[in-house]
Amino acid sequence: CHLAHSMRVTIRLFLLLVVTCFIDSGLSLWPIPRSYDAQSGGPVLWFSPDARFIYNTPSPGANATIQRAIVRTRDQLFNNNLIPWMLFPRGTPFEPAKGSGVQLNLVNITQTKPDSPSQEYGQVDESYELSYPVAGGTGIAITAGSSVGVLHALTTLTQLFYAHSAGGAYSQAAKVQISDSPVYEHRGILVDLARQHYSKKFVLHILDSLSFNKMNRIHMHISDSQAWNLDIPNLPEISQKGAYRPGLSYSAGDLAEIQAYAADRGIQCILEIDMPGHIGSLWFSHPEHILAYNEDDWQKYAAEPPSGQIRLANSNTTAFVQQILKNLLPTLTSPYFHTGGDEVNKNVYTLEKEIASNNQSVITPFLKAFLVDNIHPTVVQAGKTPFVWEEMLLDWSLPLDKSAIVQVWLSDKSVYDVTKAGYRAVGGIYDYWYLDCGRGQWIDITPPSYAANYPFNDWCSPWRSWQLVYSYDPAQGISDPEQRKLVLGGEVHMWSETVDETNFDQIVWPRASAAAEVLWSGRVDSSGQNRTLTDASRRLWELRERMVLRGVAVGPIQAKFCELYPGRCEL
Repeated sequence: CHLAHSMRVTIRLFLLLVVTCFIDSGLSLWPIPRSYDAQSGGPVLWFSPDARFIYNTPSPGANATIQRAIVRTRDQLFNNNLIPWMLFPRGTPFEPAKGSGVQLNLVNITQTKPDSPSQEYGQVDESYELSYPVAGGTGIAITAGSSVGVLHALTTLTQLFYAHSAGGAYSQAAKVQISDSPVYEHRGILVDLARQHYSKKFVLHILDSLSFNKMNRIHMHISDSQAWNLDIPNLPEISQKGAYRPGLSYSAGDLAEIQAYAADRGIQCILEIDMPGHIGSLWFSHPEHILAYNEDDWQKYAAEPPSGQIRLANSNTTAFVQQILKNLLPTLTSPYFHTGGDEVNKNVYTLEKEIASNNQSVITPFLKAFLVDNIHPTVVQAGKTPFVWEEMLLDWSLPLDKSAIVQVWLSDKSVYDVTKAGYRAVGGIYDYWYLDCGRGQWIDITPPSYAANYPFNDWCSPWRSWQLVYSYDPAQGISDPEQRKLVLGGEVHMWSETVDETNFDQIVWPRASAAAEVLWSGRVDSSGQNRTLTDASRRLWELRERMVLRGVAVGPIQAKFCELYPGRCEL
């Protein structure tokens, strides 16, 4: 009996040692910082509920933003924090004794530079440093180059502490030093807000989820041939008739609130009105400007139903689109606006009498006149830089201004070709970062087409696992350092044919988190080695648990056993 008891004690101590060494050997942070050091061996550090946050900034206008972030930080530390029982084998002691150790009672935040008045690429310093204990062993120090860097530091701070089952928040590490900054400036997600309607409340929920992952762009695909879900100032009929029903559109007030909420979390909202394709819903209010709307033979005129494209040869149509932009663009806070340009169907222009051809060489001059000579100058006159999809440059060879940003979705070669031509690129090709793929065919299959479509896969199957998402780097096809600098970052894409508020979280997360770490930390570590999936899965599990506590319905990474016993679910 004594021997058995001794063996049980030895095993429990061994398990505790293994788990403690695992936790103390590195920080379980997501995205992982560029440089960090965590040490064990000292007294347990507790985050005092009465800790004071002091924010020293040369940008007084940022104070309200940071004070709101501090409120969120306290809430996440003390009301929605993780009791990490699931990160330890059964029966393993995982909590320090309550009341032991040292209370951290001061968070001293220093912003070293004023915020830039510009939100353009290259103008926002997102770096930060975080260390504790300081100030005689009872403080936390944060230094950042901007208020956005402060936001990132506070996000990291919430991941450094765990909730105790008896109350309070403690750190597993006795000493922490972090120096961090992102690899890529553009770390985003495309959300298709046209094919399904998402409430304003849910869009704000998405923004919270992005901020937990240090993602800083939401690409709002706001209109398409299915629906027009944005109110345009002075042109109310567009959304009144183009939305799925009146009221299912974002008002000017909604948009302003969404943009302000995003800015409070260091996120830019980049809106897209796709053109000349994917704009058929304009037909409901202004049919004179749309060709081939909702044709029975939709496969001839579009990539998916309903068909519908803008007229290219009609000056009244061009002027009308410019009117839309002149009313909308002044309400947007981002210095960027996306004009689309993907999947332009040539057959549509056989129906426009001035063109009457599906020959690209015949269509191109009209497309150039519409987009390059008229639409883009309107965007620039409003103080915005245009985005386009890659086809406008690579397929249609339009002479875009070098300031334009090209979004790539088809291949690594496209990223290479765009940057080789001297343009800035945002990556996220469908082979890796299309999160809608692998959910099956959503088009109704008629009896004559049953056999040809069995077993009813969608066009881009299979499903992209988080591991596959994690394996992709937007600049992976480029070796030249100067060319790589033109890759601004990337986006995961959530097209909404089969996704809405009811399943968005489960479909997007944790896969978007995998992309978030690639975009923040890079695909390789400081020694140039690819980060392993086994290291990533352990940290991703913990992020998942924290996000669930904050109201994001992230699905499990593996069976719970694998979370409890790291290293036992490997191939």
